[in-house]
This record gives sequence, C-alpha cells and structure tokens, in this order.
Amino acid sequence: MTVSLEGLSESQRTAATWGDGPAIVLASPGAGKTHVLTIRIARIIAESPRKHFRVLGLTFTKKAADEMRTRIDMRIDAGRERAVLRTFHAFCADVLAQHGNHLGLAPDFKILAHEEDRAEVLLEAIDRLRNDPPRGLGHAISRDDVRLLPRIEKSISDLHSPAAGRDSDAEHLIALARGYVEHQKRVNRLDFATLLMLTLELLASYPAVAALVRTVYRYVCVDEFQDTNAIQYEILRHVVPSVAPNLFCVGDDDQVIYAWNGASPFRVRQLCSDFAPVERLYLPESRRCPKQVVDIANRLLLRSRSRDPTRPLMTALAGSATGLVSYVDGAHLPDEADEARYIATDIASLAPSVRGACAVLARNQKLVDNAHRALSGLGIPAHILRRSSAYSTPGLAWLAAVLELAGSRGDLSALRRCSRFWSAFLVELGIDAPDLQVADVRAAAEGDAGDLLRAWLRLTESAGPPGLAPLWRSIESDLSELGWESFTGAALATLDTVYEALPASDMRRLDFEGERRHLRDAVRHAHGETLTAFLRGFSLQSKTPEPGPGAVTCATISASKGAEWERVYLIGLAREILPSYYALQAGAGSHQMEEERRLCFVGITRAQKRLIL
Repeated sequence: MTVSLEGLSESQRTAATWGDGPAIVLASPGAGKTHVLTIRIARIIAESPRKHFRVLGLTFTKKAADEMRTRIDMRIDAGRERAVLRTFHAFCADVLAQHGNHLGLAPDFKILAHEEDRAEVLLEAIDRLRNDPPRGLGHAISRDDVRLLPRIEKSISDLHSPAAGRDSDAEHLIALARGYVEHQKRVNRLDFATLLMLTLELLASYPAVAALVRTVYRYVCVDEFQDTNAIQYEILRHVVPSVAPNLFCVGDDDQVIYAWNGASPFRVRQLCSDFAPVERLYLPESRRCPKQVVDIANRLLLRSRSRDPTRPLMTALAGSATGLVSYVDGAHLPDEADEARYIATDIASLAPSVRGACAVLARNQKLVDNAHRALSGLGIPAHILRRSSAYSTPGLAWLAAVLELAGSRGDLSALRRCSRFWSAFLVELGIDAPDLQVADVRAAAEGDAGDLLRAWLRLTESAGPPGLAPLWRSIESDLSELGWESFTGAALATLDTVYEALPASDMRRLDFEGERRHLRDAVRHAHGETLTAFLRGFSLQSKTPEPGPGAVTCATISASKGAEWERVYLIGLAREILPSYYALQAGAGSHQMEEERRLCFVGITRAQKRLIL
C-alpha cells in the first residue's frame, strides 16, 4: 500500500517524505503544514504493514485532531488504528488512566472542566490545609484564598521547577497549589493544569512507564508546535527518546501569540538544542493569501527583531487583481461606534450568499461585541466565535449535566448544573420552573443509596411539558454504561422537536443547531466507549458551535487562529488597542511589542481574497 504525494509542491514533498530523525517544519500561514503532517503519518503506517508500533499525533484542539483523523483515514485502508491522534490534554488523560495508579489515581478519574467544580475542590483542599497548615508558612491560609484559583492553577505548572519564589506570597501560592494537587488526587478529580503536571511527574519518576510509552509510540508528530508551553514541551521530552528520536514538528514561529499560556518564540531554538542535530525544513509558500496580503505581512515581519529576515512569506497563488487590500483611516472612522456602523453597512451591501465568508477580527472582545451588535441591528446573521467549555443552549447544557450526573450519581456539582439548566430550559419554553433545592434532592436520595439522578427525576418528572415525558423513561431504562449513546440520541431527537418549533431566524434555534452538531459529532467519535471514557474526553473539548449558514463570524484574533475567510475586516488598529497600551509602554523592541506584531500578522493572514484594515 502506498500513499499518493500527488499535488504536493517540492517543499511539501520533502517534508512529507522525511524519514527517521528529528525535524522541524517552519511553515507560512496556509502553506499546508497539517496536510503534510497527516500525509507523513499515513505514509509511515502504509510502509510498515506488519509492524505494531503506533504513530502519535499531538495537536491543541479536538477539532484539529478529528480533521487529521479524517484525512488519514481517507489515505490508508489498513492500520488506521495505529495512528493515535490526540490533544496534549487527551494524551495525558490516556496515560494517567493506564498508569496513574503509581501516583494514587484510580483509572476512572474525572476532569474538572467547570470553574465551579474547581473552586469547590480548592475549598475542600483549603479546609484540610487550615486543619494541618504547612510549616513555616508566612501567611495563614483562609477560605478567602479560593479567589486565587487562577493564580494557583498557573503556579501548578511550576511545581517541578526549583524556582519556588522567595517572597511570602509565592510561598503561600505554592503551599496552596501543592495542597490543591494532593486533594485532587485524593478525590480522583483533576483540573487541566494538574492533568499535565501529574503526567510529567509520572513519566519523570517512573522510567519504566516512560520507556513503555516510547516503545508504543515509535514516531511522534506535533502540530502547531509553536503553541507548546514549558510543561507540554517537558512531557514531549520524556515521550521522545534522546537517542535516535523520531520527532517531527510543524509550526510557525510567526504565530506565537499565546505567551500568556507559556508559548514562546524561542521554543524552536530549545527543540533544536535538546534534540540536536534537528533538520529544519521550510514551507514558505502560502496557498491562502494573495500577493497584496503577503506583502503587508512581510512588511510587518521585517520589523520583528527576533525573526530571521531571510525567511520571507511567499504566495503560491497566481497574480490577482489590485484592490484586495483596503485601508479606512481614523479620520473617516473617528471612534469605535463609527467603525462598527461602517463595517455593518459595508457587509450589508454584499450579497447574502457571500456574507458567510466574511469575518470581523479585533484585538479585544469589546470591539468584537460592537461589531456583532451593529450587524445584528441591521438584521445580518452574525456569530461570535468563543472558546467555550459549556453549551449556551439550556436544553443541551442540561443534557450534558444529566450525562455527568449519570456517570457519577453522587456528584453535587453536576446536580446543581442539572437543576439550574433544567430551570433555564423551562423558562425558555415559557413554563414556570419549580423551586427545587439541592437539599431536597439530597434528602430524597438518602433512601436510594445516594443516587442523586434518580431522586432528581422523581422530584421533577411532573414539572416538565408532556412532550418530554419519554425522556424520563429513557433516563431510567437506558442511561447506564451500556445505554448512554442510545439515550443521548433519543434526548437530542426530543430536543429537536422543541427547538424546531422556534422561527428559523431565532438565535436560540441557531445556537441549538450549531451546538447539537457538536454534541452529535462528539458522540459519533466516541462510539463504543463507556460513559466514563466519553465524559473524560468530552470535558476536554471546546463546546464552541459552528456559525449558522450565511452568518458573519466575529472573533478576537486569538480565537481566529487556524481559521480563514474570503473577506476579513481587521478592526481597532489604533494605538493602545493594537498595539496595546502595555506594549507601547514597553517600547518598540520589547517582547510585548513583538507579540503584538505577531498578533497583527495572524489577523492579516486569515484573509483569502480581501482584507480591509
């Protein structure tokens, strides 16, 4: 079995046919780096038909992993199961599910995807620390420290480093972080930061486990390598052997815009040092952006002091007409309101059939919301692209909470969400929601082995509309480790009838349709898994819905990364917005200003045909 290389450029072919050894492919936006990566994975599997090793493909979103899976499955007939495509977090969850017992974890651990759950577990940890405070701590620990949750989560990634901090605030944070991590292990519930940290601890402390992982995954491929943070990179170093490493990374150091999450433009240098000698391959030709857009991007890149000036962005597209780039200056649009009105009016002048290929991108969410309001005010369908961990549609949010509660019948947090979203769903239908207290459900569950779901069903079955009665019977009969898929299908069919009764233009119906597609895809990809395994993977996925037909996308530049549109409006190009006030204060040569340039570069290179600045 062979994998076709037809249609690849010379540089793409060189990357796709790379053999053994470490390599980094530095690619321009739209140069086909993920395409090359998937072809290489398919080729390795096709050329080793009687081998049993697996190829690990790591990326940053479930959507990207699923797209890679689809592309690989289209290219090979046999051995598809040998391509293991995961996000970093999902891979870590797999490793801990198999080997986490070395650290005291049970294999059915849950992911703390909701902030309210993380805060609840942190409060429990704080109570334990108050009863047994760490020695020598400068400040007393109190329940008010729950407000430090974001800082605690950020510090968890540093628990393996010797830089423990010298001031008492740092010691206080580290004590809280350690106590929080230990309590997560105790209750078998992990947040995202701890998931990564414990995986690194496992691989570093148990060489036999790391050796087993390296034996299974003889080849490791990383998509969007520039987005890796320090702890993800350290995990990679333990997964890939230092001798004869088969590590293949693709990325673009011009698109490092997640410094807040630990990404760094110097990660490529670190890779080349740790795995030396590393072959550098280049995909300079964008198959997305026309020449006029590429010229603007290059002028911006030449101002970056940390970048190699001999590596310009190029276009693979044939010459196109002039006027693909437009500038609208501040004299014409003196403030944000004028800007938003101008954009909405301009898009309104376009044929409805092309509006779905338009995007409005901005540095901050406020400008995005302005554009969305202006478009909606003119009756133009618009969609805000947000990275969300929960559904916005009450019916689907309730369904997700029911599945959580079915997987853990004593989970009070899941019960609260189940009750809250059910009430919101009834209100959406114009039905008075019952005043059901969590304490009432707990009391009712005492006589039923603590089964909160069963108790909640008994207390609410008479409160909903008659059309939903079959759902209650389905929950009772089907919702188990063996029947969760059939229940989810039945629940979605029932919710379909509710939301389809709304007008086609109703935003509630449009939001439901986008989120329903997401949930159906998640269930389809998890076919055959237990409910526990599905919930773990589901908790790691973004719940961002796809825009409805013909809807204009409004997004921050950060949220737009990886996407492309025919017509892009890049707005808010004003001092103290883009570039930001802090970058201007830091100066033209600062790393803050460098990141602002990279952010602007990402916005510019989302455009396929027309760019309006």
